[in-house]
Amino acid sequence: RARPLAHRRMSGRPVVAGVYPKKSNGEPEWPVDFRADMIRMDEDGLMEAAHVATGFLRINRAVFETFVVNGVAPEYSNNGEAAIRRYFRTEAREGVFWGEDFQFCEDWLGFGGAVHIIPDLEFQHVGNKTWTGHWGNWFRDYIRNRKEA
Repeated sequence: RARPLAHRRMSGRPVVAGVYPKKSNGEPEWPVDFRADMIRMDEDGLMEAAHVATGFLRINRAVFETFVVNGVAPEYSNNGEAAIRRYFRTEAREGVFWGEDFQFCEDWLGFGGAVHIIPDLEFQHVGNKTWTGHWGNWFRDYIRNRKEA
């Protein structure tokens, strides 16, 4: 039996995200960051990103084990309960706050890992209103408009 397309696309990739629209007014904003050499799609239709938000993120257990081995996820006491680990931490660098999601990606990239996104998903981000968006379509329009300008 064939596995669903999304499952096949994610297999073998320890960190895979969907990019949903941020809760913002005006032009769409997307919680994803790329380095210049990353703007390309692979054979499975995934793109490599530098940082993603954790709202729609699949992380393989091996990623967490890598954090432990590399000493980035220290173990903490939990008032007599089973010990816990902190995999998502915040940081401030050169006066800039790094949220736990972008810092997690930065740590993972530092261990030689890769963060992939599935560009062709439509999301609704619900708050005091609903923000609907499809990052892949937005990005294609963005590129097309830059070429025409």
